[in-house]
Amino acid sequence: MHTLFKIGNVPIYVDINKTKTFYLPQMSIAENCSCESCIYFSEIFSQLSLPIFIVLKDMGVDLKKNVENEPTGVFTVLDDTNDGVFYVEQMFYVYGYIGPHLIEDLEHTRVEDGYSVRTSLDTISEMENVVRIWTEITRL
Repeated sequence: MHTLFKIGNVPIYVDINKTKTFYLPQMSIAENCSCESCIYFSEIFSQLSLPIFIVLKDMGVDLKKNVENEPTGVFTVLDDTNDGVFYVEQMFYVYGYIGPHLIEDLEHTRVEDGYSVRTSLDTISEMENVVRIWTEITRL
């Protein structure tokens, strides 16, 4: 069964249970890297109530898990004043498919709680129906 979500103007139909199952065996970001930036993202930043994080969690995504190759899957830059994250780039995967949309809507930027949040959507596997959600979050 698929549940309808929207990121910007793009409908995404997600199999929440299959997405959750995918994330279960994935290594955590903290298991892959113990640097200050990765720990900060995993333990603090991923817990923020940014609307994009809320939607991703509702889709079944585990924000603390590594699914990309940077070796931790997340690229985080803390600001020089130790006042938190300045920039984050992360890929997430969900099982499902993208509904009818305009091509220009696949990339979307909005402001969420003092951050510029840019998302880009694409389908990475037609056979498996996997949607890749790339996020880039910059503190304003």
